[in-house]
Amino acid sequence: LLLLQAHLSTLDTVSYVTRSRRSVAEDSDVKEKPIIRSLHITSDIKYRYATTLVSSRIVNPSDKAGEAVFYVILPETAFISEFLMEVKDEVYKAHVKKKDEAKTEYDEAVQAGQSAGHVVLDTRDSNQFIVTVNIEAHGKVTFNLTYEQLLARNLGVYTNTININPQQIVEDMSVTVNIEEPFPIKDLEVFELQVSNNSMTNKPNL
Repeated sequence: LLLLQAHLSTLDTVSYVTRSRRSVAEDSDVKEKPIIRSLHITSDIKYRYATTLVSSRIVNPSDKAGEAVFYVILPETAFISEFLMEVKDEVYKAHVKKKDEAKTEYDEAVQAGQSAGHVVLDTRDSNQFIVTVNIEAHGKVTFNLTYEQLLARNLGVYTNTININPQQIVEDMSVTVNIEEPFPIKDLEVFELQVSNNSMTNKPNL
């Protein structure tokens, strides 16, 4: 969980970047599952309006098709403005279909060993965005999710919250926050990334 707090009060521009590189475990069982090669998050704040892009690249090192999950927890007031999935240099834009029809098409693609994605928005918890994707053998998929939100002011402070939950160790991860305001920024505070050793399934907010 990365919280960026700023007392936004000419042009003042600030950029904050945090990066993490860790080795993927050498366990053979882990390598047979789809692996997140990169997770890059860029949040652009302009006039207290935040546009955040979550870009993730997942590869399947196995000789068989494998299923992976792209999971993003949105801030409470955010809305999704665009979702793109890139497979074999082809870019696909998500569109709405009836639940049963979408699930049937996805299941048929899985049985054929093809790459396919199934997007689900949890109606009980609408800030959770989940994509189940079937990646063909030795294939790769890139996800680009863009969400937007107007930052609310609370006690003179504007807070931009970024939730990170890859559910596995990521060898190339970065979070970049750019701030552009017409008036000088009086104070800027960035909280440390909080990491839990507990199961990510039980702790969705890192």
